[in-house]
Amino acid sequence: METSSLENIGQKKLYTILYFAKQYLDGDKISHNSIEEDDVMEAFDSAVRLVVQTQRRELEYIDTNFLMNLYMLNFDKINGPKDFVDLTIPQAKEYTYEVETDENERVITTYINTLSSYSKHTVSSMIDRFQKDGNFEYYDGKVIDREVVDSDFNDVHINYKSIKEVSPEK
Repeated sequence: METSSLENIGQKKLYTILYFAKQYLDGDKISHNSIEEDDVMEAFDSAVRLVVQTQRRELEYIDTNFLMNLYMLNFDKINGPKDFVDLTIPQAKEYTYEVETDENERVITTYINTLSSYSKHTVSSMIDRFQKDGNFEYYDGKVIDREVVDSDFNDVHINYKSIKEVSPEK
């Protein structure tokens, strides 16, 4: 499971990051959808750069997710730059969700078929006769290879109602 590397920097630095982020956000609360807003992403990125003095280009999504949840859990505790308090630390969990795609594929499928014959030399002529008579059922065989040669996506739909927490293994 992916976790944020910021979990390991200590509560004092985390508090300081939250304090600076709150300043950048003008003391505003944020919502669970705030990861979509550039100013929220920039506030956390700037706060981390100030406190941790990292040269990373930008935070990973899991880092921003961690900081956003940390910020929302501890918003009322963040008062002054030196008012350090014990923070409530969110725990990472894994979630599944469904993605449905509408696509067109060009596929090459290889089947292995079985045909009864009294001679190997008459098998090909029997196959030709089946095709001519409309009795050739290529898909009755067993698929032994399937290769998608080309595909076009028409639409992608994410089913947000399908989001579920993955139960930890016991």
